[in-house]
Amino acid sequence: MANPYWKLSRRLAANRRVVHGWWRESLHSVWPLAIGAALYPWWRPVFLGFLEGSPKLWPAGTESLLQRAAVLIIGGLALEVYSALIRSPDRAVQELHPVHPAEVVLFELQRIAWRRVPWAIAISAGLWPLIAVNPSLGGGAVVAVWGYFAAGLTVSAAVHLFAVELADSPEWAPFLDRIRGVNPRAQAAFLYAPGAALGIAGLAAFGAASAVKDGSWILLAGPYLLAGAAALTLRQRANRAWFRASAILADIDARYAMLTLPEEGRKVYLEGIVKRLPISWRPFALNDLRRGWRARRSWISGAWIAGFSGAWLTWGPEVSDTVAAFGWLVAGIWGVGAVGFVLEKEEPYFLSQLIPWSTVRWASRSLVVFLWLIPMVVPASLAAQRHGLGWRFAAGLMAISFLASLFSAALSRIPTALWWYLPVAGGVSTLFVIFSRSPQ
Repeated sequence: MANPYWKLSRRLAANRRVVHGWWRESLHSVWPLAIGAALYPWWRPVFLGFLEGSPKLWPAGTESLLQRAAVLIIGGLALEVYSALIRSPDRAVQELHPVHPAEVVLFELQRIAWRRVPWAIAISAGLWPLIAVNPSLGGGAVVAVWGYFAAGLTVSAAVHLFAVELADSPEWAPFLDRIRGVNPRAQAAFLYAPGAALGIAGLAAFGAASAVKDGSWILLAGPYLLAGAAALTLRQRANRAWFRASAILADIDARYAMLTLPEEGRKVYLEGIVKRLPISWRPFALNDLRRGWRARRSWISGAWIAGFSGAWLTWGPEVSDTVAAFGWLVAGIWGVGAVGFVLEKEEPYFLSQLIPWSTVRWASRSLVVFLWLIPMVVPASLAAQRHGLGWRFAAGLMAISFLASLFSAALSRIPTALWWYLPVAGGVSTLFVIFSRSPQ
């Protein structure tokens, strides 16, 4: 029997295609490929620069690349699975009806997989230069990347459903009390669940990366075997935990509400900066800060993850590691900067009428997006001091962040502007990567 929620989702998608056109419904499939095509000119020199060296170094370079890809892919999927299974906006509606928990969980995972397959294809296509010079090494890398997606998806789901059981377990209460800090006890289980999923799936992923390096194809199957084992437990765990999560979340939110004043509950990330802005800017900036943080918190928090990932990349022993980090952060800046388009698309109609578009509103939105991008610059810039590139690194990333925020805010009012944003992003990114690789 087909999953009824998936059938309903397809019916809604068909209705949206009739109303908005098929191209808008296909954007989630096309734009990762478009980003990959736009940024392809610097993909090889930044991420596959080891191919310019001796072939003896290619296996070690591939292993390093796959390890970093594993952290980013699995970590990103862990956060997305948490949002879909635990904090989904659909939960408030679904929990009031006699839904089948296992089918809901499988539908959410299928929906995530459907959205992320284009990313897997784009990353696999980016490995083509490696496949062309060493088919065995490149083919193994592609197999490993798809294994990362499979393991990240199913292991994250299993871990988060297990976290629901831990959250109200008397046996685990003493342990949760030790690690919860100032948070409610049940919240500790959810706080550490993404990290636990990354740790479990990451072990298999790093084993697969090592297998690609050494040509040991047995370990390469590790992520797939782990994904299969986790998938076998999902139905049972979903039936036990999905409904329980609603009561636990209500208790967590109630405890937070008791500990905070009403006005504190309305505060959002960077809201304190509003009172330092010109009076005419304040309502626009506060509107964007609140809507962005409440509706797209994972997207904005991703800037911190990308920033520290860039610092990790920069900390390598060679200057080429800093260049690789620069390329990664350039892509991340333009990706996070696209949140300006999302803010405009998701703005309620009454707000668009109440707060009309103006130059002041464009300037305030540019500033908000720019501030969201700063965490991608600071950690890696500090790490770049190791190679004496700190000022160039920071100046280049600051300039790219500023341009990304300006373009994102300026073009967000145009429905098709994302297709303008992508080639501009690719061109500007390529120029700054070339600048970063120029002689001192």
